[in-house]
Amino acid sequence: MRRKAPLPAEIEHRLTTLGAVRDGTFEILVQAGLMSPGLGRAMVEMTGFRNVVVHEYTRIDAEVVVRILRDHLEDFRRFEAEALRWL
Repeated sequence: MRRKAPLPAEIEHRLTTLGAVRDGTFEILVQAGLMSPGLGRAMVEMTGFRNVVVHEYTRIDAEVVVRILRDHLEDFRRFEAEALRWL
């Protein structure tokens, strides 16, 4: 499948050459109208949690992981739905 419309060159460059949270990738997607603001915030939080899981795994609280999985799986479905609009 292909995108409905190509991304502007500046956005494409920033998304493919820089780190996701550090450079504000989700903010770029929101500003470009490719992601809703609420989902952008959720993705930043998800990325932060991923960093804790990968880099500070000794601090993980199993109850927090279960709560996140239970309460935030819908964020993945929202991401999928919004991403599919641009494929």
